Amino acid sequence: YLSGERRLAQGDAVYIVAVSGDQSPVVRHTRVASRSMVSTRECLPPRFRCMNVEGIKLNDHPACQGGVLCDDAGLVTGLWTSVASQDSSHKDTTTMTGFDVCLLSQTVTALCGSDHCPDVRSLDAELWTIRLAAARALGLSPARIRQIEDACGENPRLFYVLGILSTETQASKLLHTGDIILEKNGHLATDINDLGAIHDDKLVRLVVLRDGQETALDVPTTPLPSLETTRVIHWSGALVQLPYRAVQEQVRSMPSSVYVSCTLYGSPANCYGLRPGMWITEVEGRSVATVDQFVAMLEHMRLDRSFDSQEQSASNIQTARYVRLTVVNKALVSRVISLRVDNHYWPPWELIHDAATPCGWKSIQHI
Repeated sequence: YLSGERRLAQGDAVYIVAVSGDQSPVVRHTRVASRSMVSTRECLPPRFRCMNVEGIKLNDHPACQGGVLCDDAGLVTGLWTSVASQDSSHKDTTTMTGFDVCLLSQTVTALCGSDHCPDVRSLDAELWTIRLAAARALGLSPARIRQIEDACGENPRLFYVLGILSTETQASKLLHTGDIILEKNGHLATDINDLGAIHDDKLVRLVVLRDGQETALDVPTTPLPSLETTRVIHWSGALVQLPYRAVQEQVRSMPSSVYVSCTLYGSPANCYGLRPGMWITEVEGRSVATVDQFVAMLEHMRLDRSFDSQEQSASNIQTARYVRLTVVNKALVSRVISLRVDNHYWPPWELIHDAATPCGWKSIQHI
């Protein structure tokens, strides 16, 4: 099962060994109900979501936090874990789903041989299944259909590009929404595990069906870092950082690189209308396109006593003053808000990833 030569199929008997909500062990015998692609919605504010993977549904499973699927001999045949998403009202939802253990095979093998995580790369596209009948209506040749049916047996299918996850990568400029992927590196692309996560291949050769014609593409893959966020700035209760992948998935054109990922309850940012999912484009009428410019603006406000002539102490210049911000939401609608800064209870600081420090992060105070 770890190598992927065998996988759980519909009707297979399994034991689910899991941990319940009160940390007690749970064991139940059941059967595999079905296998299907995992579907999740875009979340608000944007966050990681599960995609490009096939999930395993069971006929009967206990309420639990997660665990493993195994056979009569105790051999692990699958993983049992929760998949988080949101409903149409942006309320958090959780669904228990099983996954093939072969998804972890290359990672486990690499970690057993060294202490470094393997290189994981992506096509920067969300994929979904398409039946051969629908593909034939789009121009798939009879010869290709017979080839796929001979290789897949009872469940022939292909995958098409449902959406592009980032418009800033090279892969996004080559793949188009609606492309049906036929081959990857000379082999039929009928297994989502070969397309969802790509290990080590910096360039893959794809054959896609586009506008009724088969087209060969040399697609550079995008590396997925194990630590995506390496710098966070706190200001007035708002956490500011570079837009991460989940943000790039939902917004095609970034207003700036100054993205508000979180606001703390009770803070000036929360009370005066600065919300997660907004971009700051101007501070006091001055453009801030990058995080460095935003930090420089904070430093400028700290040193410039002309903002409030009534205050005599430099440490109290910003305590009781308002700052005008121009913010843009993901619909690219801009507005101006006025935020009262309170550096006594909500001082500005910065966290930067630094492997040389004992905890891996260093703190910088901007007071």
